[in-house]
Amino acid sequence: MHSSDNRSYRVFSAITIVLGVLLAAFLLLFGVANLINPDVPDNYLEQNTRVCVMFILTGLLTIYTIFRPYSGGILLCICALVFFVIVINNPVSIPIILFGILSIVRGYLNRRKVLKVPDQTS
Repeated sequence: MHSSDNRSYRVFSAITIVLGVLLAAFLLLFGVANLINPDVPDNYLEQNTRVCVMFILTGLLTIYTIFRPYSGGILLCICALVFFVIVINNPVSIPIILFGILSIVRGYLNRRKVLKVPDQTS
């Protein structure tokens, strides 16, 4: 891999990791804060608890995705589609799916980089 390709991969990887940390922090903070101190009526308390647990689990999955980008990205996209699009129609699914796609691309580029055989000099 050329040095410019390596440099662009490092920049892309750093941007993806920073976005993942910010997304995970937001999801975990929002999920735990609303779970501890919900300000919703009693008849919506069960739904609020479900949403908060989904936020916390998605935040934890986002942290997993930072360390395992390819498999974590696929799992994160599936989780976002199931939890936030099908179960509850929530607009927070858009950044989660976008981060999942970025992670899949990062994991694919990393796999391609690892699979390339370096030139051997004799």
